[in-house]
Order: sequence, then structure tokens, then C-alpha cells
Amino acid sequence: MIRVVIVEDDERCAQTVKDYIERYKVEHGEEVELKRYTNGLDFIDEYKQDCDVIFMDIEMPHINGIETAKKLRESDPLVPLIFMTVMAQLAINGYEVDALDFMVKPITYFNFCLKLDKALAKRKRDNTIVLRLMCDDGSKEYIVSSDIFYIESLAHKCIFHTKRGDFYRYTTMSELEISLAACKFLRCNNSFLINPAYITKINADSILINDTEIPVSRAKRKEFFEQVTSYFKYIL
Repeated sequence: MIRVVIVEDDERCAQTVKDYIERYKVEHGEEVELKRYTNGLDFIDEYKQDCDVIFMDIEMPHINGIETAKKLRESDPLVPLIFMTVMAQLAINGYEVDALDFMVKPITYFNFCLKLDKALAKRKRDNTIVLRLMCDDGSKEYIVSSDIFYIESLAHKCIFHTKRGDFYRYTTMSELEISLAACKFLRCNNSFLINPAYITKINADSILINDTEIPVSRAKRKEFFEQVTSYFKYIL
């Protein structure tokens, strides 16, 4: 599932992008969820860090694309952002907000596909990081985040349970929660950070990863299960 957001006040341009997305879906065999906003204020009010790429017009009423993007980056520094503009020189300001690229109107389908593929490749890289972890014998191993089942805090260190065995690092769970947020890791209680990709069963107050039952604290239960529901909504 590819989640695309269009922030564009011009109906003709917005429709062009929608048509290109429909064509892209057919040619690439992809499922696409599309949301469209006509102004930056509504987009910022409703944004929930739940998309893979944003196509945004620079010249919009009330608040322009650059200012909208500045507000976006306060909550999401990673999502790929592609500006759409009638004047290429306006896109130079996109560097201020870490825009991935820009497209000059009128937009061609070939250029649109290039930018979308670039954004999706970046999104895939951002969702996987490499961690240097310690082995019991003191040696170090490099483990990709996608190979981690879950992490638990134990005796002043964090234990990483992975496909390649157990490793550890002297750090805090709070620091790991921030570092692994882009990889969709979720905090279910004070001692556990889990990779939802490996959830095999969901109970009323716990989840199962492989054969390990991990409790979900009462304080985090509502938010955690909402996040799990959102995660599986996009991968099923």
C-alpha cells in the first residue's frame, strides 16, 4: 500500500496528479491510498504521519507551500516532500524544509513517475536503519532494524531479540523509541519496544511475538492498540 497526499488548490493540477496515480497503480500493480487537501492549514491540522509521499503546491492561499512545509517538519522530518510549481526558481526555497525534489507545471507523467519512484525508494531506506550492538563475548554486530523482533530493558541495558540471536546495548528505552520511530517500532509498556511486523496474536492486554507474550500496560493500552490497528491497516 502506497499512501499519497496531494496539497494543491488548483483543481486541474490536482486532477492531473490523481489521473497519473491511477495510471501508476495499473502499470505497477500497486494499491494506493490518496488524500487531497486544497490548502496547507487543513493539511497541517489533520496530518498524522501516516503517508509515504506528499506532493505540495508552493503557491497556495492563506499559507504557501514553504510555510506549510516548515510546520510539517516540526512533526515529521522524514516524509518525502515533492513541490509542484509553475516557476522552478521558487523551488530553491525547498532546501530550507528538506524537500526531496520538485516538478514544474504542467507535470508530465514520465516526470511524475521518476519523482514518485525516488520518493518511495527514500521512504524504504528511512524505514530501515542499521544498529551496532554488542554480543555476550564483547564483540560487535551490525543488525538491521527489520530483523529485530522486540527490545526489552533489563538491568541498565537494552536487550535486542533478533533473527540472529540476542544482543545488547547500553542505552535507554526512551532514546531507542525516538531512534526507531521511523521504523514503526511501538512502545507497549515501560520495558518493551516491539516491531509490529512480528505480532502473531493480539490479546486484550498483551501481544504475542513468536512464542513470547508481552504485556501491554494499562496506561499505554489505548494508544498502543490504535497504533497497531493503523499499522496493519496499511500492510494487509
